[in-house]
Amino acid sequence: MTVRIVTDSTAHLAPDVVRALNISIVPHHILIDGREYLDGVDLTENDFSCLVYEHGQDASTQPPTVEEFYAVYRDLNQDSSEIVSIHVSEVLSDTVENARQAAGMLLGRCKTVVIDSQTLSMGLGILVEDCCSRRGSRAVAG
Repeated sequence: MTVRIVTDSTAHLAPDVVRALNISIVPHHILIDGREYLDGVDLTENDFSCLVYEHGQDASTQPPTVEEFYAVYRDLNQDSSEIVSIHVSEVLSDTVENARQAAGMLLGRCKTVVIDSQTLSMGLGILVEDCCSRRGSRAVAG
């Protein structure tokens, strides 16, 4: 079985990279002026910039929920028994904690390793891409 790679939308990976490397992205929730968006799904980086920087609207973020992580892990577990899930620093967000809780819900059915990248954005994206390049050697899952 294949080791599957999961990250969150703070990695800001290009869609073609996500497709080519078969990465699963769990989006953060972005709240702007009372409206909720899913990062990278309902709201692009350009949309975000326009709303926040050009129009001065307030924005805040919420991490993906335990249930959202569980749904992704459960679906990936249909064709894989190993998942490496790499996320934004737990100092900055509850993302890692939510991912760990979801991984615990699959204990005994799927080996899920949740990693605190201790970084975000480009740094996280680089770690995820590197993990994908090592996936075939199983160095990340062992």
